Amino acid sequence: MIGIVLEERRAVTLAAGAWLALIYAAAACGLDPRGAAASAGFAAGGAGTGSGPATSAGGDGGSLTISSSGNVTSGTAGGDGGAGGNGAGGDGAGGNGGAFVCQGEGLFEDPASNHCYWYVSVEEKGWLNAEAACKLWGPGGHLAAISSALEYDAIVLELGPMLDMWLGGRNFAMDDVNDYVWSNGEIWRFAPDGNLPANDDSKPCIKLKDLAFQPKKCAETHKYLCERY
Repeated sequence: MIGIVLEERRAVTLAAGAWLALIYAAAACGLDPRGAAASAGFAAGGAGTGSGPATSAGGDGGSLTISSSGNVTSGTAGGDGGAGGNGAGGDGAGGNGGAFVCQGEGLFEDPASNHCYWYVSVEEKGWLNAEAACKLWGPGGHLAAISSALEYDAIVLELGPMLDMWLGGRNFAMDDVNDYVWSNGEIWRFAPDGNLPANDDSKPCIKLKDLAFQPKKCAETHKYLCERY
């Protein structure tokens, strides 16, 4: 038992001697012994004791503290472990939509104005529902406004002269004073037969039939022509 105690004391004495030698060497080199001892303590701390998952910080380093006198005391944390990885990046932005192309069943284009028309012949609607369907067709969609002889000729050339369909003309005030206007805002300045329709508060909506603009009751159901540009 006495021999074991002597060996432990001898080991402590050797360790203390080693630390004193380090301190004296530092002093001989003009270094601050406390700084040298602290540096040794930091080096002894070593690498982190564990690694965190990809989204968290790594583990802490080892610990060893040197007192101002150069003696070993209870430790403080050594160097920190490395930081964990970052999370995944965000999604990319979607692409832009393509330009509108006037192609498909019932669609045709006026080469003079580049306006696109959609002739709906498979169903009949009242004027209000037809106008709503044209708006759903896409941006700028309305029942067609025929504002010139060239536009009228292009439509007749495509669809033929025997037409019976809603256009975008309407007397929105539904009286005998205000004129008919186009629902898309174009100026009313043309009529196929040269005669603008007379105001009729009982027939405020316009259709094209027999090569003329004819006032009709808006609740009547007819085929219709949409226009967009």
